[in-house]
Amino acid sequence: MFRRLLIAAVALSAVTGGAVSGTTMAGAATPSACVLNGTAHINPGLAVAARSFSYTFTGQFSNCKGSDPTIKSGTVTASGSGTGGCSKSNTNGSATITWSNGRTTSLTFKTTGAAAALLVQGKATGGEFAGLNAKALLVFQATPTQCNTAAGVTTAKFTGPSEIG
Repeated sequence: MFRRLLIAAVALSAVTGGAVSGTTMAGAATPSACVLNGTAHINPGLAVAARSFSYTFTGQFSNCKGSDPTIKSGTVTASGSGTGGCSKSNTNGSATITWSNGRTTSLTFKTTGAAAALLVQGKATGGEFAGLNAKALLVFQATPTQCNTAAGVTTAKFTGPSEIG
């Protein structure tokens, strides 16, 4: 049975939590939001004891709402590293988002994880929405007993709201 568990490492992917943002005709960005769903891969896996780890993440943005009607969805890839375990973690990473309108956004981010929750805070460093702040609050799912194994949690799914602007 799957149970929500902090996959701080996975949270890095959340870092891509650069939700879609629209722009007005004058060029001023307005806050916009999407739902982010994805899967994180962590090496070495998260365990009870804190340790250094790296991760990669892939995900999809959906239900995007904002002032730019050409953005309905997007895909994201991310990678990063940090320290922590199943109960808490901190990471830094970078991500690239490809929006449904064909444009891209580059992001850098930091994550803070506690239990099953991961807070992602970042900034768009290039492309669509450059210079805007991004955030996401993700919930991870994994099999809790994996934390007690030598391999730890090496893969976890996540979901949550994301915003940019």
